[in-house]
Amino acid sequence: MRIRWLLLAAGFCDAATGIALLLAPLATLGLMGIEDGPRDPALLRFVGAFVLGVGAFYLRVLLGRPRPEQLATLLGGTALIRCLVGSYVSVALFAGWLPLPWVSVALTDLALALIQWTLLAGGKLDEPRSIG
Repeated sequence: MRIRWLLLAAGFCDAATGIALLLAPLATLGLMGIEDGPRDPALLRFVGAFVLGVGAFYLRVLLGRPRPEQLATLLGGTALIRCLVGSYVSVALFAGWLPLPWVSVALTDLALALIQWTLLAGGKLDEPRSIG
């Protein structure tokens, strides 16, 4: 699979989730299967703004013709964010601060972080075919 398609999918999913959390936070959590846990709409909208920002970062870089250094910055920056978010949500799950359905957030973020760091370590970002 080409890098661009994977990252565009991640960007569109984050952007869509962020917009949904901004517009209808409680309904969005329901669609995610999250019925318990934090329910303050203002807090959830704040989270939505952050998630939208991460998605916009992917899309801003990828909707053009990214140079290898731009792609490396995108991969490294968003992998770090995803690792931190996934780690926090994992700790919160084990501590009982968040209900079990939040595991989907932890797994998604940690998996994408691992994939992105693997792509960075592969050193093929300067090959046009690998970017897509």
